Amino acid sequence: MPNDYFTLDEAQNALPRLKELLGEARELKSRADAKVLYWKEKGSENPVDLALARGQVEFLLLETRRRVDLIHKEGVVVKDIDRGLLDFPGWIPGEGYVYLCWRWGEEKVAFWHRRSEGFAGRKPLDASVFSLRKHS
Repeated sequence: MPNDYFTLDEAQNALPRLKELLGEARELKSRADAKVLYWKEKGSENPVDLALARGQVEFLLLETRRRVDLIHKEGVVVKDIDRGLLDFPGWIPGEGYVYLCWRWGEEKVAFWHRRSEGFAGRKPLDASVFSLRKHS
């Protein structure tokens, strides 16, 4: 069985850095969204203004993407930037491969769901059942 998942301890230990990256991504995306909304409402046809706004939005989204890519390189899935949802591939005996689920504002990774269920299927993690060691 491959070791391509997080133990609960590994997920908890990775969370501070991932929260920082996700927080930056959320802020950058929020700024891009606000800029797009502003320009839609303003409706300027000035090509210089539009080019400047487009460049600013593209930069903000590029920086958002860089943060998300750094999270993905850690092996964690960003499910929703706006809601702040991260899924850590995990393993639970009797369930197999699952996702350990964390949402912005939560103190720690405390939920899981089957890979086929998504956020709606979140269940509280019972650390006594959760695999704390990697399989070899």
